[in-house]
Amino acid sequence: MIVNGLIVAVAGSTGRQGGAVARRLLADGWTVRALTRDPTSPGARALADAGADVRAVDMADPAALKPALDGAYGVFSVQPASGALGAPPDYSWQDEITAGRNVADAAASAGARCPTSVCRWRRSASSARMPPRAMSG
Repeated sequence: MIVNGLIVAVAGSTGRQGGAVARRLLADGWTVRALTRDPTSPGARALADAGADVRAVDMADPAALKPALDGAYGVFSVQPASGALGAPPDYSWQDEITAGRNVADAAASAGARCPTSVCRWRRSASSARMPPRAMSG
């Protein structure tokens, strides 16, 4: 597939789902901008070796997201779920929602034409207390 240099930014690119998306996009000829909290992690290094432009970005930092998404045709975002492997110990479902909104706002501000966001929701004692609007995203 020839994609003519179009960039897709993948937030959460070193996780299972985001990593699979980033690897597939690279295999299909897309230019991938892999956004991760830790660009020195093994997953980030593997993506860089495969040709991705790896950038350190925290989804909780709206000011860092806009320049990371500038020029992107598409954005794929998957936020860690509360209690998920690799999520900070104090990361809550509210943090997950905030991160998703931050990425969506930055994608819109950057003019991305194809934004996609995925929520990794899992049922737990804490999620049972979530308001229905928050769960439906």
